Amino acid sequence: MLNSKMKRSMAWIMSAAVIMSAAPVSAADFTAEADVEVTAEAADAGAEENTDAPEAEAEEDGGFGSGEMISEENTAEAGSDETGLTDEENAGDESADFMDGFSDGSAEEESSDISDEFTDEGMSTEELVQAFAEAGTEDPAPWSSVDSLPAGTYENVTANLYVPGAQNKILGVNAYLNNPADPVGMSGVFGVPTNPIYNDASMVIDENGRITLTLELKNQVFELLQVKDGTNVHVKEIERSDTWAYDNVDKIDMGDGTYKGRIKKIVFELDDFSGLYTLGDCVEFGIILYDEQNPDKDVKWYVPLNLAVDFEEQKPDVNISNKAFFNDDARVGIAARGRNMDKVVADIHEVTSGEEFEKVDTYMKEHCANEPEYKLFYFSLNRTDGKDISESKIKYNLFTSVFFDIDVNDAQVYQWQGDSLSGMKTRGNTTRDYWNGQDGDIWEAVDLYNGLNFGYVVICNKQSVVKTQRTYTDDVTGISAIYHGHNQSEKCDDSTLATDTIFTAKKDNITNLEELENLILESGQSSFRKLKIEDSYKVALYRKSAEDKMLGTKAKVTCMDFLFPKALTEGKDIYKVIYDRDSKQYVSVEKMDITDEGDNVKITGVDVSLSLVQQKKQLQLYYSAIDENYVGSRAKSQCQFFIFAGEGAIAEKPTAPVSAFTYDTTEKVAVPESKYYTVEGTTSATLPGTYHVKVTLNEGYFWTNETTDPVEFDWTIKALQTEKPVAISGLTYNGEFQTGVKAGTGYNLSGTYTAKDAGTYNAKVLLADGYEWSDGTTDALTLTWSIAKKTVAKPSAAKDLVYNGKSQTGVAVGEGYTVTGNTQTDAGDCTAVAALDKNYAWADGTTDSVKVAWSIAKKAVAKPSAAANLVYTGKVQTGVTAGEGYTVTGNTQTNAGTYAAVATLDKNHTWTDGTTAPAENFTKENGKAGLL
Repeated sequence: MLNSKMKRSMAWIMSAAVIMSAAPVSAADFTAEADVEVTAEAADAGAEENTDAPEAEAEEDGGFGSGEMISEENTAEAGSDETGLTDEENAGDESADFMDGFSDGSAEEESSDISDEFTDEGMSTEELVQAFAEAGTEDPAPWSSVDSLPAGTYENVTANLYVPGAQNKILGVNAYLNNPADPVGMSGVFGVPTNPIYNDASMVIDENGRITLTLELKNQVFELLQVKDGTNVHVKEIERSDTWAYDNVDKIDMGDGTYKGRIKKIVFELDDFSGLYTLGDCVEFGIILYDEQNPDKDVKWYVPLNLAVDFEEQKPDVNISNKAFFNDDARVGIAARGRNMDKVVADIHEVTSGEEFEKVDTYMKEHCANEPEYKLFYFSLNRTDGKDISESKIKYNLFTSVFFDIDVNDAQVYQWQGDSLSGMKTRGNTTRDYWNGQDGDIWEAVDLYNGLNFGYVVICNKQSVVKTQRTYTDDVTGISAIYHGHNQSEKCDDSTLATDTIFTAKKDNITNLEELENLILESGQSSFRKLKIEDSYKVALYRKSAEDKMLGTKAKVTCMDFLFPKALTEGKDIYKVIYDRDSKQYVSVEKMDITDEGDNVKITGVDVSLSLVQQKKQLQLYYSAIDENYVGSRAKSQCQFFIFAGEGAIAEKPTAPVSAFTYDTTEKVAVPESKYYTVEGTTSATLPGTYHVKVTLNEGYFWTNETTDPVEFDWTIKALQTEKPVAISGLTYNGEFQTGVKAGTGYNLSGTYTAKDAGTYNAKVLLADGYEWSDGTTDALTLTWSIAKKTVAKPSAAKDLVYNGKSQTGVAVGEGYTVTGNTQTDAGDCTAVAALDKNYAWADGTTDSVKVAWSIAKKAVAKPSAAANLVYTGKVQTGVTAGEGYTVTGNTQTNAGTYAAVATLDKNHTWTDGTTAPAENFTKENGKAGLL
């Protein structure tokens, strides 16, 4: 079991709970759950520190749980020159007027100087949250994928199990369960587990490619109680601790009569070499969350974890290593990890002159509340082989020796951006990892700084009080707050403004309106004869956590401006109003000075010239308007907000237009909008018509003639006139689209107003908006129009066609009709049929199909004759040769003799003598051939 003091010393873990909670809880909730001894002891420690603190700030709400009255000596010390307050100013802050408005009768002060060391002396929960946030790394967990790796055993593998910063809606940092660091060194390492661990896992790849990874979870206060398989990852074995913190939370029944605690080692089996895996059904526990007064409360959280493995650095051809580079004189170095580090060299030197130094020096003197104590350094890494340093895939941090000239507890590190400083960079764990054997003791331990890029770096003493500012904008109203703080106190530095600050702006109704108007007029601050309060806006900039919600203050540094869009404020004055809820009365009004800022106007929300107590009072009054239940460290009844007030007296009386408007597609406005009156009816229109309006003055306004009666009148928009279109006549089919009704101004066409085929059509004509026909009518028109058929001559037959063995056309095709039966090859008589297309007619007006007779004559050929002088040869010989258009039979013999051959015509031929009978009676005698 852990005692209360140990719980307090490990309070950093509550910020991890903020990261991991599926339903995020505010830091204030954790504060409420923490052991009451945390506040009491922290307060006592703070009170002792404040006694001698040189920079104690006089603020109305102190951090003292004991409620002690601060001594006069301390009050005077708070008004030292270093804060810019005089004794008279502090005395004024405790005036009756101030105490009546915002005090319970005791004046307290709060030290802005907190220790940056993690100790066991009882840090407040708020300080621990801030410490955790400042330690957040901007680098993602290291992981990479490969296609495969050779079988074997791999030591010094980089693998991390962590809550991804992307799931952290408040701090946005990774939290690593295998990082042993915690603020009290319970695991042997002081720090916070927000940096990945390198080369601390082992891996086995068997011959079948099965990947087994073993990882130790070394953090003893950021506990993992349960984990299950996830995406491409399986939990094969787990090893638990033999001890636990609380019986009802992290004491695990093993089912065999024994009990174990948190998971301290996991053996994973990975399905692939993708490098990034998500585990399911995880249960985690931060020890600080346990409430001994409410042991039944579920303080576990249930968020999936990521497992990141850097496979690429295990490839045989990859040479990855750590290397540190030192500048012994400056006591500044670079810690780097990457490829081919033997080819990497560093340039680390202090800059004490030159153009860039002059720019930095001027900036620091203008942007520090006190005389700045700082050093400017330049650092970079390069390759000796001429290759770009990016090829080494380096991850690096700037670090300083803990014996750096500026005490580490007071050092602040910034990137110089050419004309301004970046946000303050966070300090990593104090470590000896980068000691590499240099002589001397200045490198015994170093402090790493996250998020710096190669280039110029400013390291300054926090007593320089570097100013910082941040702008917040409400998306709904467009109102913005600009907060000007400093990086000396955790209450208004870069990190707090970025991660723990909320801006709220909302429009609200005004009570006792007449009382407020009279108060403004009686104060003499308004230049208007009569006043009209238009709008009221409540605005506040405050911390998410802590009871009093207020950001810290510092003389001549802390202030707040507001930007209001000109669209909200044009023609109006802005007043700051203080209202007392108990008495339900307005306490004061103040007309604000306005500065033009582009599309906005700027006013001062918290004046830097005010004392510290008054500055904080301003912040509290704003927030009290947002949260009516807000009490801070003591009850308060007053709140502060802004109202916009315009002239409420004279208004021009609207009258009916002298003549009617004429339609021209633009909007016609008969009664313009005005804050002075309300209009019923139609104040503006576009289309022709007669409209009625009634104009009634708003409360508090008068017409210029001092009357207040409503005004009523009719007003008119006249229509434009256009001629009625007519149908086009005499159209004949031509194969193209033709228009039967032409488009024109003032009307629209529908139905069929263009067509291509012959026929009769109907077109609809509709008046366009704002038009009427020239005869004053407005009815739609229907116009009938037509396209006539085109006439063509009937076809005729081709003449003198004689058989030629090819297909011949007896009736040609023409425009507008098709012909069938008009082609033939054989001789003979034929009939063709010509049929019209739908868009044509015959020249005689008819449209029926036409039959046309045509023919192909037979071709005449000469009769054949017998061959002469044939003599027996012992071979077959031909006595009559076949020719075109006929065949011959009996025309071949071998022996000598006389023979008869027969020539027969085919159907497409005739003999030249006009006959068609076969020719025969050929003879052959005494070796001679002849025709009998």
